[in-house]
Amino acid sequence: MDKETQKSTQRTNRQTEQEQTSWFRRTLLPILLLLLLGGAAYYIWQQRKSVETNKELATKYKEELVSEQEAKAELGEEYKVLEEENIQLQDSIVVLKSRITELSRLLKDKVGIISRNKGEITRMQNEMNRLVGEMSQLKSEKGANQARLKQLEDERFALDQRIGDLYMQNDTLENENNVLLYEIVTTEKERDNLEEKLDVKEKELAGATGDGVYQVEGEKGIQVNINAIEAEFKTVQALTQRNKKARSAKKWKKTAIEFDVIYPALDDLLNQNFSIQLVNEDTDEVISPREANPGAYDAKGLEFAFTGNPVKVDFVNWQQKKDAGTNYTIRLFFVDGAGKEVSLASAIAPVTFKR
Repeated sequence: MDKETQKSTQRTNRQTEQEQTSWFRRTLLPILLLLLLGGAAYYIWQQRKSVETNKELATKYKEELVSEQEAKAELGEEYKVLEEENIQLQDSIVVLKSRITELSRLLKDKVGIISRNKGEITRMQNEMNRLVGEMSQLKSEKGANQARLKQLEDERFALDQRIGDLYMQNDTLENENNVLLYEIVTTEKERDNLEEKLDVKEKELAGATGDGVYQVEGEKGIQVNINAIEAEFKTVQALTQRNKKARSAKKWKKTAIEFDVIYPALDDLLNQNFSIQLVNEDTDEVISPREANPGAYDAKGLEFAFTGNPVKVDFVNWQQKKDAGTNYTIRLFFVDGAGKEVSLASAIAPVTFKR
């Protein structure tokens, strides 16, 4: 290739490069700039949106905080009212108990007087019988001593009057005792009614702030605050006979349950008794736990002693369900020292079926 041709080729290449550069500047560069500007604008928009969202969340949380504070203030007022009512009931019960004690003492005293009067009447009747016998003996004798007869007659008359007085006194005392008994029974009923109201108020008082105490006596005399017991359920799974997840009640044979008991003084619950009940919420039917052989177990719930977290229970319910519904719950109860089941409001969970 001669020199002229080489120079021409070089000029052509340079011209092509210049044209490519010019095209890049005219076409691609503006597009890139637009993309960069668009990205920046989107970033700024996202930032603004995030700021607005944060402001909205902050406003929402602030409103929720205000609502919570207002709710706490209302609960505080409710607590004060309940506390005053509680104190009034306690004072009324103390007054009634004092009145019952006083009435019982009066009744006891009057019963004692009546008993002593009856003993005195018996003694005087025996004395009268002796006087009448002596008088009969004197009258049968010739030349009876009239002065002695007159004396004996006066003594008999005095005894008869005294016996009559004691009978009248006993009648009066027995009438008074009937009145006392009626007042005692009425006062005891009033006391019992107030104690029932007090029990309700104490429960309301315990739940007014969530910090109240509703205590029951558990095993070994340990006092347990029922309102403070909660259960954090991890698993409440309906299973088939082969331990597969059940899709409905038709194949459901047992329930795998796992949960943690939450309590401020958890050690106090060790070896305390609990009970789990399985409930059909559509029919309010409590489904008894049963073994594979029908009728082997017919208790209302499955009782167990708490030995620590986590609690794992297999609730076997082989019996045929009445329907194929899936609206079932597990409920936890505390069993007190007398064997009574106390419902735990914060320990309920739905039974899960495979979807």
